[in-house]
Amino acid sequence: MTRKKSTMKNRLIVFAVALMLGLAGWAQSVKPLPSLHVEGKWLVDTYGNHVVLHGCMDTPSMWFNGNRWGGGYNDTGAKNCMAYFEKLYTGLQAANCDVFRLHLDPAWTNDGSVNAAGFTTVSGDKSKDPLGQEVGGEANIHHFSEARLKHYMEVLYVPLMKMAMAHGMYVVVRPPGVCPGEIRVDSYYQKYLLTVWDIVSKDKTIQNFSGQISLELANEPIGVKNANGSESDATLHDFFQPIVDKIRENGFKGIIWIPGSGYQSNYRGYKKYPIKGDNIGYAVHDYPGWYNCSDEKVDRDGLTKSKQDNLNSFLDAVPVVKTNPVIITEVDWSPLKEPKEIDHYNEMGQPTYKNLGTWATASTSKWGLCFKNLLDNLGNMSMTLTHPHDYIDLDKLMQDPQHPVPAFNGNTEACSGACWEWYADYIKVDNPVADYLCDIPVADNGNGTYTNPVVRADIPDPDVIRVGDTYYMVSTTMVHFPGATILKSKDMVNWEYCANPLEKLLDDDRYNLRNGQNFYSKGMWACSMKYHDGKFYILINGNDSRAWLLTATDPEGKWTVKRLAHNYYDPGMLFDNGKVYIVCGINHLTMVELDENFNELRSKVVVVRDDAGLEGCHLYKHGDYYYIYATYGGWPSGQVAFRSTDPFGTYEEKMLVEKTINGQVNTIHQGALIEDTAGKWWTIMQQDLGALGRFPNLQPVTWVDGWPIVGNNGVPYQTYTKPVGTNEYPRQMTTTDVFRNFPLDMQWEWNHLPQANGYSLFERAGWLRLKATSTTNLLSQAQNTLTQRIYMRSDKPSIGTVRLDVTKLADGDRAGICIFQDPYAQIGVEKKNGEYKIYWRQDALDGAAASTKEQYASATVTDIVYLRASFNYNTSKTKFYYSLDNKTWSALGGETSMGFNLSVFVGARFGLFCYATSALGGGSADFDWFSTEEDFDENALYQPFNRPLDESMFTATKLTPAATSMDLKIGALYAPRITATFMDKHTENVSPQVTFESSNPENVEIVNGQLRGLKQASSVITASYTDILGNSLETSFTANGTYFPLGQDDVKVLKGSGTYTEKNHIFVPNKNGRVGWSYDTPIDISEFKYLVIKLLTVTTSTPNYGVIICPKTTLSVWHASDLTRNKITVIDLQSALYTSTQKKNQPLDLTNIASISLTSDGTGTGKVYVSEIYLTNEDPVGIDEVEVTPQAGKVNVYTLAGQLLQEGVSRSEAVKSLPAGIYVIGNKKVIIR
Repeated sequence: MTRKKSTMKNRLIVFAVALMLGLAGWAQSVKPLPSLHVEGKWLVDTYGNHVVLHGCMDTPSMWFNGNRWGGGYNDTGAKNCMAYFEKLYTGLQAANCDVFRLHLDPAWTNDGSVNAAGFTTVSGDKSKDPLGQEVGGEANIHHFSEARLKHYMEVLYVPLMKMAMAHGMYVVVRPPGVCPGEIRVDSYYQKYLLTVWDIVSKDKTIQNFSGQISLELANEPIGVKNANGSESDATLHDFFQPIVDKIRENGFKGIIWIPGSGYQSNYRGYKKYPIKGDNIGYAVHDYPGWYNCSDEKVDRDGLTKSKQDNLNSFLDAVPVVKTNPVIITEVDWSPLKEPKEIDHYNEMGQPTYKNLGTWATASTSKWGLCFKNLLDNLGNMSMTLTHPHDYIDLDKLMQDPQHPVPAFNGNTEACSGACWEWYADYIKVDNPVADYLCDIPVADNGNGTYTNPVVRADIPDPDVIRVGDTYYMVSTTMVHFPGATILKSKDMVNWEYCANPLEKLLDDDRYNLRNGQNFYSKGMWACSMKYHDGKFYILINGNDSRAWLLTATDPEGKWTVKRLAHNYYDPGMLFDNGKVYIVCGINHLTMVELDENFNELRSKVVVVRDDAGLEGCHLYKHGDYYYIYATYGGWPSGQVAFRSTDPFGTYEEKMLVEKTINGQVNTIHQGALIEDTAGKWWTIMQQDLGALGRFPNLQPVTWVDGWPIVGNNGVPYQTYTKPVGTNEYPRQMTTTDVFRNFPLDMQWEWNHLPQANGYSLFERAGWLRLKATSTTNLLSQAQNTLTQRIYMRSDKPSIGTVRLDVTKLADGDRAGICIFQDPYAQIGVEKKNGEYKIYWRQDALDGAAASTKEQYASATVTDIVYLRASFNYNTSKTKFYYSLDNKTWSALGGETSMGFNLSVFVGARFGLFCYATSALGGGSADFDWFSTEEDFDENALYQPFNRPLDESMFTATKLTPAATSMDLKIGALYAPRITATFMDKHTENVSPQVTFESSNPENVEIVNGQLRGLKQASSVITASYTDILGNSLETSFTANGTYFPLGQDDVKVLKGSGTYTEKNHIFVPNKNGRVGWSYDTPIDISEFKYLVIKLLTVTTSTPNYGVIICPKTTLSVWHASDLTRNKITVIDLQSALYTSTQKKNQPLDLTNIASISLTSDGTGTGKVYVSEIYLTNEDPVGIDEVEVTPQAGKVNVYTLAGQLLQEGVSRSEAVKSLPAGIYVIGNKKVIIR
């Protein structure tokens, strides 16, 4: 069995201090478990390998463990308890368990002398809680003692965690007790959990082992309510988010498992309101009978259908499994004993018959296979059995802990025998590998402060914006492609790669390194980024050509490129009052006004500073002023602001950072102003730091007299307090690559444009193949050189190492690794006369012979060689090494001194290369991996690469919309799901990369990649997608604007309680509840005559339902009740009058409707099956003029608005007394003339 493996991204090293250095005394006995964290929906190790855990739960309770130890709940009992758990852990480890769920049992935390506020004693262990409900047993926290929790954290709980880790098991910590029947936001139980987790998460062991110990916030919440006792989609979020925030505030950075309601079976609310933050998973329970699955269902429907129904039901109830890792923290089963005998009643009040000894009853061959199908199908679910006695024969274990045997005599129809086999298989896959100490330096000091620079690599000319709670930083990349690198962050200190949106500028000889030409020191630089009206904009200075504009609705999705009519040197862009303003230039700054299509309207020189090096402009509006934030560049450099109340001036000037500060030259300059989520201001500028380039430097900004004052009154801080943010741990930038991904990871950029046939990740799985496509004696003219930034270290050299297979080189070819600046140096293998020679070489960019040096090693290579490049930041010198075994290294060549040379205008980079020095011979070189670690071995650190990369994985063959027709609520934005099928048969959601076009934009418009219905009409939507190999596909579907879409996410419970089910459109408003549609922007329906409601079916159990139309600007509503059981209800809108007190009998305001909903008197089943609801001006029911003849029986008479006019009269009497109009008489529509 295999599952998909992820890549090494966003590596988290939170275990380094604890495991690499060791903690006092006991740390040496703890098994060095690899650190785990969350990436997307996966639990992963530091390399991104997917991890799935399997084990058991237990609680240090004498009673729950069959009184196998004694001594009481005191320090003596704690020692006896630990002796028992040592045997238990030994057996669990031998039985392939790698996770243990530990309950902080309340037997240790309760103190009868402590009485919580708001509780009264009922009898025995039963109390009345502050909500007025009777609670008992573990749900009763009447006598919870903070002092005992703190004491037994030290004496018992933490030692049990250490012991589990020493036996190779990760630990999931559960708080004391279980939730009472109802818990509320801001109520006593939320405060209790806040207290518990405040104590636990402050524990230093918990914090130091945050990669191995995780926290499950509560056990089996049943009913979770808002503070006022109501429920909403946000309730679960509002209850648990403050607890998460408290834990993070205390410094715990590890995984937090979030429970759901309904005994941890309902997570639907998190789909709309997920828990925010990093390292979030969800803890779920699963027992037979839950999620539409049981032995009885398998008997009835068969195994295949039951598996699918179970999966569908689970995905509906636990939608978070699609976005986050899940752990099943309670599950067990065993078959019935015969004859049947009631054992207990489960959480749902259902009788449970005696089985072999588990809580739940089922058999592996039925329910168990459905459960295993969930595990294997979803792939990101770990599990712990409910108790060790469900898994291991504990009596035998106490006699021989080294040789455990399964409980229930290994019966494979029970969870013991089944999981004994499953765990033995699972332990072989999805395992973490040992941490390494990442050598990429970070700015985050881990104590709430940071030290500049915030990225220790070349990210020059930064422009930074904030969108929501995410910051984006774009930088100069010159001739490196794909370029215009964008980083993203939650706190402006910890950054990660986001995108390289610029594929190319021009496709000519200069950009392709053809015919001896190049474009070093040119390309793209100093761009401007903005977010406006749902779209990202990047304006690029084209240098040698006109400017370029890149736009996208998702910065990690598809970017559109447009070439503008003019160039703008070092532009600063601003959207303001329907116009675009660009300030640009050097020395003379020009303000340009454009329309929002970037057509120039006017321009004017607004600042003149001859020969001052004034450039690097950014443009802002703050308060009444427009600000030009610019630099006086060169060496040294300074930062300046100009302001004016008119974008075209006149401008006044203030120097913000001087060129010389306290007698020292300043190199911090040119950057962006940013307002954080708390309303505080910051600036990120570049700091010139020698050969490695210009690094981002973060400084606080205060506004004084309308000027942005940087740092400490113009003096930059080296260390400062971090901005507010949601990032929870220091984050290293990605460098190491084992070439298992396509396309290449975002740390890589090509030197100039790559050649279409110049490299492959497909031809040899798990390797990068570089091909010699050009002939040159200079590496600077070699095509297909792959580069990445060098990260600065002041404590030791920065290194880059490759494992290289040279057997495919042609005679005269060279391949290896370089450090590229001007001059540059390289170490490689050259094939000469059939032999592979290791060489070192230094050259100037222009090939000047005076700079060229060369040296060959005496060692020869047969196939594999390891090459290393080293850069010493303190001396600005390079060294190079080679090895034949990745253990013993030999230096080769001299040292090359480097500086920041304007001939290349970027910092020094590592580069991987392969080029020919003589005639092209079809040669190539295979790079197995590149690493910046001192000790690196792919086989030791990564799981086997079982699935080779090939083009079929990336070649899209079919595009499919989620539905051929979709309804859009008028005024709301919808993001249609588009799925691409690829040649290898796998499918992906490619919606963010799709371009939409509407055939009738007056009916349905496209807004930043989303659809918005404008009126009750349809449009054909064409969806276009291009895969990463350039294959283009199209599909189409119909989008229908409607005021009443019937999708599950469109119909809401607006008041009280109720439900809606999309299948069969079942409205259950419950008594006096409201279920229907709310409109964020009120709708105008005054053009329509009728509101028509058609029911799918009408039976005697259909309730009397009503309709409520609620305008936004008044408390009054229109309410038609008791619409009986008509299959078609027609409401005459134009004659509708307010029915509530404030505006009763006044005409209903149809121009400003905030909601339309169904209500009910609660009769019958409460279910209203709706076929359709719509607005119309046409005769909606085909009412014909009818002959009225007397009929027996009595009838009721209604208006079309649902108002009762006459009750219990004969049909003929009713007709005689009615004026002309349309009425409902005895459930029939009748026109009276």
